[in-house]
This record gives sequence, C-alpha cells and structure tokens, in this order.
Amino acid sequence: MTSKTYVPIVPVTIQSDSNGQLQNMPFVYPVNHGESVDFVVADPVRVVVSFDQSSCLVDAGPFYLDGGNPLKAATGPLAVLPNAKGRYPFTVAPDTSSPVPGAYRKPGDFEAKQGELEVSPDPEEEEKRKGKRG
Repeated sequence: MTSKTYVPIVPVTIQSDSNGQLQNMPFVYPVNHGESVDFVVADPVRVVVSFDQSSCLVDAGPFYLDGGNPLKAATGPLAVLPNAKGRYPFTVAPDTSSPVPGAYRKPGDFEAKQGELEVSPDPEEEEKRKGKRG
C-alpha cells in the first residue's frame, strides 16, 4: 500500500456578477511554504492573472483562464517557491486578447481587480534568525 502526500492548497476564487463584471476579492491571501496556490474562475468569464513584479510561484504566469471551459477554469496547484517570503501583488483582468466572437462589450469590462499572496517565512528560518539575535 502506498501513501499519498496531500499538499495544502490555497484557492484564489475569481467571480463575476450577472453582468460579467469581475467581483472584488479578498486583498491578501496568506500562504505558507509547502502550500500551493490554485487560481480558479467560478463564473463563465475569461481572465488573465499576472503578477505585478515578481512571482512567489514555480510558474510565474501570466495565467489565461476561461470559466466557461472546465478544462481551462483553473491553474491547478502551483507550488510556492522555497525562498519566497513577503507580499506578491497580482492583477486579475478581463482577457481581451481572445475576444469571444459577437460578444457584447459592457461598460466596466476592462476593470481589473488586485490581490496579493503573502508568503509567511518558513518557521525553521524564523527560529534560526531569532536565535542569531539572542
């Protein structure tokens, strides 16, 4: 019998209202080392998720997601880099690179939303750092 290792996943859920406008989301998503992040579009909208400066994930993106297609609605688990710590701002914006043929553009279609992944320092690293001070 083989044992499976389960990696904790922090979901970043992206939603829209009935008019297709992106909804506000929590600004900060706390993430720990050893966890993964999964960007998920819960509604039938197309978005691009990109990090504003640098990424704390093994795949830096940008990620093109399509909530209307179950195969493209999520990134799947993206591991946090072992040396990552601090805040990593990201933007969720409507994907205008591949417009849906015949789609009606509504006011606000281009309104992006902001968020941050906040990676906590590794507890072992913190203990080493505190030990050096004392």
